Amino acid sequence: MASYKKCPVCEYKNDVGNEFCQGPDCPEKPGLCNYPVESDEPETEPVIPPDIGHNGNIPDQPQPGPQGGEFGRGTWLATMAGLECVATGRCLNVQPAQIIGRDNEINITGFPDYQYISRQHASFSASDNTWHIRDLGSISGTYVNGERVQAGDSKELREGDVIMLGRTKFWFRER
Repeated sequence: MASYKKCPVCEYKNDVGNEFCQGPDCPEKPGLCNYPVESDEPETEPVIPPDIGHNGNIPDQPQPGPQGGEFGRGTWLATMAGLECVATGRCLNVQPAQIIGRDNEINITGFPDYQYISRQHASFSASDNTWHIRDLGSISGTYVNGERVQAGDSKELREGDVIMLGRTKFWFRER
């Protein structure tokens, strides 16, 4: 697990040794945030193994996975994924059959431009180790790698895909 101290103002993930935020995009203070970051216990985030990177490459040799399965070999059912906000680095856990929106299981309130995300914007599903996102008739649209997902249609997701809900961009992370 990588450790960091999150800024209470802009939520930038600072190195544990920093006393002041190094965030470049603070909404309260233009330029370098420089807000004091104090934390008795730094927060942690999962580290993605280097051989199963953000580019979606799968190693030639099987890698250990949950319950004795293997990553990248299709031997275990994906039951959790994540969305990592491109702008802030904040992550959301995603499970099959969950709905993302301002009023749902995956509440998007507080993310950049969340007001452009519908109350019931999109849903996620997983079967045969493949994740999908379905647009639920959102006004501002659901996009995967720049391609719009039409209302009621679904699109297959892969590690590192860019999902845009309204104006908010996320990277899709398989776990």
